[in-house]
Amino acid sequence: MKVESYRAEDLFEWVTGGESEFTLLDVRNNEEFGRFKVEGPRLSKMINIPYIEFIEMEDESVAKVQVPKEESIRIVCAKEGSARFVGEILVNNGWTDVQILEGGIKTWGNMLAPKLVVSEDGYELYQFIRPGKASCSYGLLYEGEMVVFDPSRNVDFYQNFARKNGCKIVKTFETHLQADYISG
Repeated sequence: MKVESYRAEDLFEWVTGGESEFTLLDVRNNEEFGRFKVEGPRLSKMINIPYIEFIEMEDESVAKVQVPKEESIRIVCAKEGSARFVGEILVNNGWTDVQILEGGIKTWGNMLAPKLVVSEDGYELYQFIRPGKASCSYGLLYEGEMVVFDPSRNVDFYQNFARKNGCKIVKTFETHLQADYISG
């Protein structure tokens, strides 16, 4: 059985919509896990078992998972490779629904989820939710132009969003300074 992957957008839907029951297994080291992890209002179960433990003590690490083999496990790591390694171990030990986060935790930290706030008189205001950093940016669209407020460094997202909505980005505004935003 092949270990499938899921996207950060899928994870956002699961942890905010609550439609999917799963255990999130984070295989990054304890320090990285303590510094930054996936959070959300509908995330019911999370386990942190560092990848190195699966290398050094495979049987003991598998025993620590303590999730019934018929339940869904979603694995997170730094870049994707460690998650794939651990996912294959779990599949080889009988779990049937194991998936890994495509691109690793960085994709979660950079992911933006657009939400239409208001559409009135030809204007559309979108909030771009960045759950990995607990922050938002905004896009105001009108007559083929888009203005972005407090954009993150995920420039491709904004350009693609504008293009899909038939707009051109004409201005950006920074209302506060943070290192991980354009102003940084």
